[in-house]
Amino acid sequence: SKESRRKMAQGIKAGLDKYGLKLLKGHTHPDSSYEAIDAAVVGIARCVAKGNTARPGDNIVMAIDLDGSFGVKGWVKCFDSTLKKGSSELGMMIESIVTAVESGMIKASRDISAPGILGSLAMLCEASSVGAEVDAERIPRPEGTAISEWFTSYPAMGFIFASNEESLVTKLRDAGFSASVVGKFDGTKKICVRLGSDRKTFMDLSTESVFGIH
Repeated sequence: SKESRRKMAQGIKAGLDKYGLKLLKGHTHPDSSYEAIDAAVVGIARCVAKGNTARPGDNIVMAIDLDGSFGVKGWVKCFDSTLKKGSSELGMMIESIVTAVESGMIKASRDISAPGILGSLAMLCEASSVGAEVDAERIPRPEGTAISEWFTSYPAMGFIFASNEESLVTKLRDAGFSASVVGKFDGTKKICVRLGSDRKTFMDLSTESVFGIH
């Protein structure tokens, strides 16, 4: 609809202004049954943290911006922490990741997106042919939010890193993230989650696939 296109254009402009980006081109889909917008990013990086380079023994570091609140965006339970922040604050948070990658502190990286925290971790594990052992109580989460609810949420600024640098957590916290070492990658191809004395297998990537390639 015309109103939806107007809102999309307003949102795009607000995002470009906030993150200091430029829009090259785009198009709508004439046959879509729903109103949506997709995006791709093109840029130049001095160093890249790939999503398939986690190795057994690497620490699992999660960094999430918890300075926000829950909202609903379509079918995604979104925890928004960017809307009320200015360009300089967001820029400092993003720059902390860029400099960590460039200095070799981060070996592999994955943003936390629609599959949620464990689903996004499973994507990183599957691409890297590794498993993971995670302590659920160490995962940064908003105060008063149940772990089960947080697992199905989409934090606006959330990342999973493979790293063995002890100073990475401090660097990310100094930039405004809530960050912790939440476990280790291993060679089992299983994503196992511990909560207190309980331990369960979330996925066995030797028989299951996030990407649907089995």
